[in-house]
Amino acid sequence: KYYHIMHTVDGSTWDALTDMAIKDYVGEETYGLDSSWSGEYQSVLKIADDKSKYTVEMAIPWKTIDKNAPKPGDTLKGNLLRWRHRNSAGITEFTSWSQRRNRREAEMNQFGTWTFE
Repeated sequence: KYYHIMHTVDGSTWDALTDMAIKDYVGEETYGLDSSWSGEYQSVLKIADDKSKYTVEMAIPWKTIDKNAPKPGDTLKGNLLRWRHRNSAGITEFTSWSQRRNRREAEMNQFGTWTFE
């Protein structure tokens, strides 16, 4: 299973749980399979004065993702993604930290690995 947490440039958030072990799940991986899940986390959005860039900082408690605080050497799979909607030239931008093969936002098998020190 994985948790999908999204923060938009207008300050709104969305989250969902995708559990690949759900009994009635059939077919290709679908992110946001359970959008009734609601995580506990905090986020802060900062937009540059000239609106040329923005940053988002998130604090996600370990209990929100059913984990204990990691010890040195522990790993966690995940991805970070920027999705920029179509601009005036008709271009949609997807930038992700880990590789994606099918050009979808969430591809569990392609998540990168973070190793804690």
